[in-house]
Amino acid sequence: MVTDYVILPYIMDVFILTEHRGKGYAKQLMKAINEEPRLKRCKVLMFKIIDAHNLY
Repeated sequence: MVTDYVILPYIMDVFILTEHRGKGYAKQLMKAINEEPRLKRCKVLMFKIIDAHNLY
């Protein structure tokens, strides 16, 4: 993740290897990002994704 901890955290190019999919890793990542205190003050959180729109 790239961020200045003020305005815009930006995450992209995250993938879960096929053999590890379905184990909740992406949900754990999203939970950790949403609970990170330093990111709470950011105005925008940007994800660049091709699929998995229902996850984000």
